[in-house]
Amino acid sequence: MSYRFMRILVFFDLPTETLEDRRNYRHFRKFLMSSGYIMLQESVYVKLALNKTVVDSSVAAIRNHKPPKRRCTDSDGDGKAVCADGVYCRSAAMGYNRYG
Repeated sequence: MSYRFMRILVFFDLPTETLEDRRNYRHFRKFLMSSGYIMLQESVYVKLALNKTVVDSSVAAIRNHKPPKRRCTDSDGDGKAVCADGVYCRSAAMGYNRYG
């Protein structure tokens, strides 16, 4: 019997500007580590999977545990995108989504 191993790579870039951002980052990172992912470098994690069923369930779990999205808009027309919590986004492009 032959096994076909797969690797699941997780790349993410979460903001750490506010206390809530840092808390969301820590929770997501702890979830990855408790799920068996190994850190290759900062914000890059890997896990070995035995088959496609394991991959599908792991991807679903990651999607369920990712931090909530925040919508950024240019409400005052000055060209700076502001998120709902008042933090300026790094990208001035309108419609930029923080957290994915």
